[in-house]
Amino acid sequence: MSDRITLKLAARSGSGSAQIESRLPYIRNAQIRSVMGLSRVMMAANMVNVGAFVLAHDMGRMLTPVETGWCLAVLGFAGIGLLRARHFAGREGRRRSRARATGKLVVSSAVLALLWCFPMFVTPEHATPLMITFISTLEAGMIAGGAIALYPVPLAALVHVGILAAAAVPAAIASMGFEAVPFLILIPMFVVVVLRSISRHAGLFLTELLGRMEAETQRDTIQLLIGDYQSTGAHCLWQTDADLRFVTPPEGVSKLLGRAGHDAPETLPKRLSLPDLLATAGCHGYRSEDRATLDTLARAQPGEVDHFRAAIECSIDPAAPGGRRILEIAGRRSALPDRATVVFNGFLRDMTEEFLAKERALLLATRDPLTGLVNHAVFSEIAARTIPMECSLGRHVALFFLDADNLKMVNDNFGHAAGDLLIRTIAERLNAAISPGALISRKGGDEFLILDFVDTAEQGRAMAADLMAALNRPFEHDGRQIALSCSMGAALCCDPECALDTLEREADRALYFGKSRGKRVLQIYDATVGEAVRIDRILTHDIGRALKSRDFNVHFQPILNVPDRRIQGAEALLRWTHPDFGAMDPMTVVAIATREGHCGALSEFMLEAACREALSWPPDLFVSVNIPPSDLDRPDFAERVRGLLEGLGFDPRRLWIEITEERLASATDTVERNLEGLRALGVRIAVDDFGAGYSSLGALDRYSCDIIKLDRSIVRDCDRRPNSRVLIRTVRDLAWINGFAVVAEGVETEAELEGVIEGGFDYVQGFLFHRPVSAAEFRSLIGDAPPPQTRRRA
Repeated sequence: MSDRITLKLAARSGSGSAQIESRLPYIRNAQIRSVMGLSRVMMAANMVNVGAFVLAHDMGRMLTPVETGWCLAVLGFAGIGLLRARHFAGREGRRRSRARATGKLVVSSAVLALLWCFPMFVTPEHATPLMITFISTLEAGMIAGGAIALYPVPLAALVHVGILAAAAVPAAIASMGFEAVPFLILIPMFVVVVLRSISRHAGLFLTELLGRMEAETQRDTIQLLIGDYQSTGAHCLWQTDADLRFVTPPEGVSKLLGRAGHDAPETLPKRLSLPDLLATAGCHGYRSEDRATLDTLARAQPGEVDHFRAAIECSIDPAAPGGRRILEIAGRRSALPDRATVVFNGFLRDMTEEFLAKERALLLATRDPLTGLVNHAVFSEIAARTIPMECSLGRHVALFFLDADNLKMVNDNFGHAAGDLLIRTIAERLNAAISPGALISRKGGDEFLILDFVDTAEQGRAMAADLMAALNRPFEHDGRQIALSCSMGAALCCDPECALDTLEREADRALYFGKSRGKRVLQIYDATVGEAVRIDRILTHDIGRALKSRDFNVHFQPILNVPDRRIQGAEALLRWTHPDFGAMDPMTVVAIATREGHCGALSEFMLEAACREALSWPPDLFVSVNIPPSDLDRPDFAERVRGLLEGLGFDPRRLWIEITEERLASATDTVERNLEGLRALGVRIAVDDFGAGYSSLGALDRYSCDIIKLDRSIVRDCDRRPNSRVLIRTVRDLAWINGFAVVAEGVETEAELEGVIEGGFDYVQGFLFHRPVSAAEFRSLIGDAPPPQTRRRA
């Protein structure tokens, strides 16, 4: 019962019931200890009250044996109470009490209340007003005193007050009769006030007790955490006075600053200050704001600083990562009443790993990990600030866009380690060659950007030439010299309004324009490049649109049988007439389409248009279509061709697909699978421009092909060049051995034709017979020509 009342009152404090129940043993002990704290006074008061009762009673008559027994009982109870209070006071170390202990206290309060009911019932019937007043005062005092002494245990106080109050009513009626009415009115009101006071004070007692328990728990937790905090060796707490002189021993701070072997406790000054210790340890601010904070601490007068926090870097610590130790120190002015002694509380903790991790993250976010150069985002940010400022002073912006010509070759032939070394070598040579105020960035891959400012455009051109000379030198890897080849595009500007994006685009276009003419090229952006870029931009847009609207045309150049000069088929050739620029070079169209990712769509257009037109030809005539090398890298290319031919109903045996020898020689597994798939359909593979600079006669037997198309460079003037005639016969012999047909391209004279005939070739193609013609004109040619002859070898 006592615990239930306690829980109900304690719940008003806002604590959880589970938390209160877990603390009940401690609450009981606190309740009993509070009651026992007044027990000696209360027991002494009981003895005094007995004496007063005896004196008041003796004025009228002698004590009866019952009254004497009562007096002895109260005195005995009070004596026992005094002994119990003394005994309980000697058990200070005990902090928990069982429910039985509060139960005993409730029983004791009930017994005491019953004992003090006796005077009210032994009052003579016709007692004097003085005696009635004495008894009333005595009982009221016992009620109030019991409530005051017993309220920490609410049930004991309620029982004590309840018994006395319940006895007072019949006692008043018995002793005073009708005259007791005023007392009967006062007694309930008095009891209500007392009971309300018991409830209120008991609640306040429990609220304060639970708050104190919570504070003790937090204090113990904090002390435990502080103990763990300092025991790690990477953290410590400190306290100083108003002059920042240590109040707590500074050994922990000194040890954490890396001076464990220098600052023994006996060697430290008695009144060492925090700024002095930091200076002795060689500490300095990690950032500019941290350095300012340390300077403020060193110069501060008492009362000038309320709080501070700074990151500090100490003298080189060989045990720390990278030989560095970075710590965080913080302090705050104390709000304690004894602030005359302790003014600042603070901590010092090792943050080396955290700060180094932030540095690494910042490095990855702002620097290229391979070269250490700033990345493009940082480069752009710095350039956006400096370009307007420098141009407003009349200087020229020089932006150089650099590209390595041979990175892929180095990676393929010497490994990626050599390729990485090539990239680092470019960065090192650029750093060595540029002026101190220049900025370099690795844009990505093998591309670099260099930003500098010069007084004249001529200086910018000279700088570009110097950079090219510094870069294009071999570098050494694994004991061997490897060529390093770079090309560069440059853009110059002196307008404060010029934007980095524009400069970068112009330099990139100049680089692209220069690399189209070879390697190790330096190209300055000018009107010529700008016009070429303008045209290229227009063509890029219009080629994509022409593909969608199928504005391209296909012309056909006949391929003839050598013995009787009859048309056996034709090569399909792309033609496009631009509305502004007229007839476009097919190579330019293919190059732009490849660059912009339209190559596959262009090939499909050519295949469909050529095969669809060939359906109108005699069934013995073939059509030959050039395919860009990149198309064969598409895993589904052979399947796409099969689907197209089936959709048109075109016989695969009438289709030749021409590819370059370079692509055939470096065929990947994907290319080989596509070639095998095409040949399995019946499509014939022709090696285009054989002998144009890449040819290897010894590799002919390894090529997955059916036809060799000999390049114009070998056929030209073959009647006057013995080497050409020997090469023609050699190619013929190797082709026949491997079962290949041979086509001589670019035959333009009768003498060249005689050389081809002498070589024994199968087919011939060239201006001597026909130039490329439209589809309608080709249909006229084959309509006027005799029926084609059966081919010897196809």
